[in-house]
Amino acid sequence: MELASTKVLWVDITVKCPIFCLAWTPEGRRLVTGASSGEFTLWNGLTFNFETILQAHDSSVRTMVWSHNDQWMVTGDTGGFVKYWQTNMNNVKLFQAHKDPVRGLSFSPSDQKFATGSDDGTVRIWDFYRCYEEKVLRGKDMKNSCFSYTV
Repeated sequence: MELASTKVLWVDITVKCPIFCLAWTPEGRRLVTGASSGEFTLWNGLTFNFETILQAHDSSVRTMVWSHNDQWMVTGDTGGFVKYWQTNMNNVKLFQAHKDPVRGLSFSPSDQKFATGSDDGTVRIWDFYRCYEEKVLRGKDMKNSCFSYTV
């Protein structure tokens, strides 16, 4: 029986900054982590060496997701803000999606819409290109819920 090899990403434990979310870049060459400091840390996905730190948000980065077409990353923070990022980590859009922390993000299969979930107990459906809120879903006890678009 052949075992798959595993690499362990070592993080310096002297850094006291919790990591709240992470995502591989679409091509798998980098691992992006989002921290309580509002920073992204980019790690080389082949050698697992540290590459760079980027101040991404003014508050804790709570969630991140890549679009299905691999062209956009969307992130949400504790202040309720959402940001759009290109693959080169260039920030091209910022807006307040919720008044409370954004805890979850999910793209529709077509990438034309995405959903945000928040501590405010709502899921909001957004038109990605127009940055327009299309619908607010309110349900009983939706706080801290997980969600995903399905076909």
